[in-house]
Amino acid sequence: RMCTIMKKLKSSLEYLEQVRQHLARLPSIDPNTRTLLVCGFPNVGKSSFMNKVTRADVEVQPYAFTTKSLFVGHCDYKYLRWQVIDTPGILDHSLEERNTIEMQSVTALVHLKAAILFFIDLSELCGYSIKEQVSLFQNLKPLFEGKPLVAVFNKSDQKTLDQCNAQEQAMVKAMEGPNVQFVTCSTLTEEGVSGLKTVACDTLLNHRVSAKVSRATKSGKDADELAGIHVAMPQPRDRVERPPIIPASVQTRMAAGETLKTQRKLQKEVMQERGGAGVYSMDYREQYLGLRDEEWKFDTIPEIMDGKNILDYVDPEIEQMLEALDREEEERAERGEDDDDMEELNDDGLTEVEREQLKAIRRKRATLRFDSELAKSRNHPVMPRTVGAGRRGDLSARGRSMEEHLDELGFEESIGGRKRARSMSEARGRSRERKNNSMEVEGGARGESRGESMDVDGRPTKRLRSTSRGRSQSVPRDEAGNAYKDKEQKAKARNLAKDKVKRAMKGSGKFTAKKGEADRHVPDFKPKHLLTGKRGIGKTDRR
Repeated sequence: RMCTIMKKLKSSLEYLEQVRQHLARLPSIDPNTRTLLVCGFPNVGKSSFMNKVTRADVEVQPYAFTTKSLFVGHCDYKYLRWQVIDTPGILDHSLEERNTIEMQSVTALVHLKAAILFFIDLSELCGYSIKEQVSLFQNLKPLFEGKPLVAVFNKSDQKTLDQCNAQEQAMVKAMEGPNVQFVTCSTLTEEGVSGLKTVACDTLLNHRVSAKVSRATKSGKDADELAGIHVAMPQPRDRVERPPIIPASVQTRMAAGETLKTQRKLQKEVMQERGGAGVYSMDYREQYLGLRDEEWKFDTIPEIMDGKNILDYVDPEIEQMLEALDREEEERAERGEDDDDMEELNDDGLTEVEREQLKAIRRKRATLRFDSELAKSRNHPVMPRTVGAGRRGDLSARGRSMEEHLDELGFEESIGGRKRARSMSEARGRSRERKNNSMEVEGGARGESRGESMDVDGRPTKRLRSTSRGRSQSVPRDEAGNAYKDKEQKAKARNLAKDKVKRAMKGSGKFTAKKGEADRHVPDFKPKHLLTGKRGIGKTDRR
């Protein structure tokens, strides 16, 4: 039954959804704040004025009905926030012939209490004559009733009112009225735009004040006594007295005539009494605690205590001794010596070479000591074991091979030849052949020449079976063809290849990675043959 009702109301509900979406797109307009409403024919400069006086950014184009809805902007005048509303253009025809876009402007004119700025293009560059614009003004005049009205002659850089002929001036003069003001401006050159804003805002402020005064006069009150504002005075709900609650201790002090202010003098008050900041210095001896007698806080150190002269226990040359000790430490720091170097041998009696070696040993010791202290501290990042092993020179460090170690020691050995010799393996044949081969190899090692290894009849002995070589390591095609001129170009090419693969794997379209046999795949989480039809008698745990 409910589904049938919803189907019957489907068209109405869809219309309501469209209305809801349209209302959500409408700007937030405050009907009670100070508002300037801009209206007129299309292409007369309404949106340009809006962009000049507010922080809004309304689209401006040289064709009609660029503005298809209401746009709201804000500006400041006399420390007040003003609301400026830009309306779509209105054409001069009957109300029934106006479309939805024009009706938005008409609705704003009817329901908003604002100052009306009616824009007129005297140059007729908008595509409409002055006669048509004046006719639209006369048709909309009933909507302007009770609102301040400003007729704005825009595009004064093209044509002003003085440049119009007598017939056009007569038509414009017919627009005059008790609440109508004429203002000339140009939104292109910004001439008169600021004056138009001032005139419109002042006119609306005077109108609002006069409205409040009239309301106060009708109600029989003076306009000076908060016109238009009602102040509510609370009335007692009963005759029960509810005096304020004051603590008993406070009442006792008040009865005794004591002040309610704290009796303890603050350090700030003491500072102000004794000269203020920069002059007064707090005596921290007042904060001393644990003395048997409070008067001892401010005692000076005596000269004689317990029958002994205190100055006898103070070296009069202590300052000179400290200065001499500081100089000695600075000299030792410049020489790179430490306190642990005192037990080292003296440099006297050593040759120049031995002195250099001794300096190197001392520098090495200082370096090791510094590294040890740095390693014990926790103010450094944790490094892998391989990095530490590489710094120490261990061969077990990853990435450090025997070849690099031999190169550091100065051995010029053909590492590639040793690798090849290691990878060579002798083919396994018959036992007699292996024996002959080993004998021939031993003979060749003892210095036999090629001719000595032949039989008496001149036939050469059986040649050694060629040894097999291990499979070479595969080399990429670009490296085999020397495609890169240096390591930087090679690294850059590999990075580009990796980025290409990443984009192909996570992209969409023809570069999307295809699903293969190794990819995990769940065919269907809800198989239809298990989830359709009536339940039969039996197990239903698969559902």
